[in-house]
Amino acid sequence: MSERRIYLATSALAAENFDAYRTIEEASKHGFYGVQLYINPDFYQPGYTTSLNTALRDKQLSLIVHLPNLPNKTDIKVTSELAEHVPDSLALVHYQPLTQLPQIRGITIGWENSVNAPEIDHVVEVREHVKKDETFFVFDYGRLMITDQEETKRQIRHFIETVLFQLRPKKDVIHLADKTCWDKKFRQCPCAFGQGVVSEFLPQVKDFVTRGGRVVFEDENLQMAIDGLRSF
Repeated sequence: MSERRIYLATSALAAENFDAYRTIEEASKHGFYGVQLYINPDFYQPGYTTSLNTALRDKQLSLIVHLPNLPNKTDIKVTSELAEHVPDSLALVHYQPLTQLPQIRGITIGWENSVNAPEIDHVVEVREHVKKDETFFVFDYGRLMITDQEETKRQIRHFIETVLFQLRPKKDVIHLADKTCWDKKFRQCPCAFGQGVVSEFLPQVKDFVTRGGRVVFEDENLQMAIDGLRSF
């Protein structure tokens, strides 16, 4: 397991129905510190979390659980089962539509910004809830980078730089994916981190990692995630 706390998300296995086992296998093979597993109905199968825990233990990987936007009782149950056997696990959920953190035994849950638009006010609101709930913040700063207006780009750049500087490496998390241009959505122009506009902030992200921060590659392409890892 790498000492740099860089995680591979199940989104990288989108072509394989977000296979959690394959995510664990590929994370171990390519030197990721851990995996981010998105809870879906596959996790409801009897024995599924037990076998995942065994795989995580065998590969010595850390764990972040990504909850659905509106987690149900079964989502909460399987998250607790996963966390029970993987030390220092974290869970996260999007702020909005949810506005109150669920309570899950044995794991800390953080808030992630969820709006795919240059809406600074949304991120400010999320961070206020992070402070109120005494939890951690998951900053997906690429969500802000969608505009063709130069003045808006300038404002967003300044805001992202400010927030990245203020992140707490021992608590907070950064989500990463890259794209080739500002004025299109990620799925319209994806690329490996380090090759596009989102990696404009690579020095700040590297510094965050160097100081012990967690980052997660959320590419929807495994090779892009592997290539992005090489940026570090």
